[in-house]
Amino acid sequence: MAEQTRILIVEDEAIIAMDLQETLAEAGYAVIATIASGEEALALCAKEIPDLVLMDVHLQGRLNGIETAQQLRESYAVPSVLLTAHYDPQTLAAAQQAGVSAYLIKPYDQRELCATLATALTRARNEGELQRQLQELRCAPAALSGPNPELLKICTLCTPPTLEFQGRTVRGDLFPRTQREMLALLLSAPHLRVDREVLETELWPESPAKQSRSSFDATLGRLRRLFNTETGSSAGMDIFSLKNGVVAIENCCVDLHRFKTLDEEGTALRRNGDEDAAIGALVKAVALWQGEFLAGFSSHHNVLTLRQYNTQRVFDLSLWLAEAFVQRRRSEEQMAALRLALQAIPTSEKTAGTLYLLLLSLERAEEGKALLKDFARELRRDGLEQQQVLLIMRRIEQRANFERCQRRTT
Repeated sequence: MAEQTRILIVEDEAIIAMDLQETLAEAGYAVIATIASGEEALALCAKEIPDLVLMDVHLQGRLNGIETAQQLRESYAVPSVLLTAHYDPQTLAAAQQAGVSAYLIKPYDQRELCATLATALTRARNEGELQRQLQELRCAPAALSGPNPELLKICTLCTPPTLEFQGRTVRGDLFPRTQREMLALLLSAPHLRVDREVLETELWPESPAKQSRSSFDATLGRLRRLFNTETGSSAGMDIFSLKNGVVAIENCCVDLHRFKTLDEEGTALRRNGDEDAAIGALVKAVALWQGEFLAGFSSHHNVLTLRQYNTQRVFDLSLWLAEAFVQRRRSEEQMAALRLALQAIPTSEKTAGTLYLLLLSLERAEEGKALLKDFARELRRDGLEQQQVLLIMRRIEQRANFERCQRRTT
């Protein structure tokens, strides 16, 4: 690993820079350059991006080490380790705010330096993986992907729901109402299996038993034929099976089931104290959520109950992720998680207020204004009177102003 790790040294004292270069070479790192100013570091990284920058806090030129580290992180996603001769709580706080990976106090020995570099590099790799997973959160596909074309992939957490088979995607709203209700009852059932008698009772509660059986047979037959027509296959009977009085969806993967698996995995990791791994699992879980479970597809009470639970779960997990990213000073990921939470429950005042304050702290006031306009619109859509909406807006702005004043005085 060390032989492939490229490090840039930014140090304006020549003797210290030379000593660092020798120390890193002995440890197996490749030093790509030794320079004296933040401006030079930015110029070099525009041409060649190192794996890590080892930099003094006090440098020649206009930029100090903290300012340089922040620009390197924002422009090139390069992690930095800062060196300083004095422990200063204010400087340490500024370094943390800038997203510096580690902070090393002089004097230090080779083992301490190498351990700090290894920790910073590991953290950078973990954050890179989180960035990749967060991209899924922002741009998750509408359907699950997989190498097996014979596997039916069902997306229930997007609008409209979709079924993908052999490279063809069928929109759920293409199915007539009774077929949609049958699909919804199957998709909301454990193991995707329901007794035909239960379906007959749920779908035709007012009909005599003989008529319900006839209606069931006709509906299942039409569902299979429509599926075959839209996918250009003959698999409808095998996929929507009826065996021993039990209807099932066979040979399929459903995004909701994947969500549950990742949720359980992440929750167990949180319980065991492995927070980084928990973040990875839960980011993948919420990335699957593109809308409420079977939104606009069915109003059956089983579906409504599962929809409400899943939406609340996405909201709770997104808020936990947002807090985890606060602790890691990852504001963009925090913002993405808060936006997803607000997408799940658009009328959450606390979430809207937290996101608004974050946007203001990042000097993105216009986005903050747009956020509040959208939030006010959601409140009106939810049935609140204009006066109530104005009161909530005023409360959010007052809380944001108070928080900003508090931060300036601490």
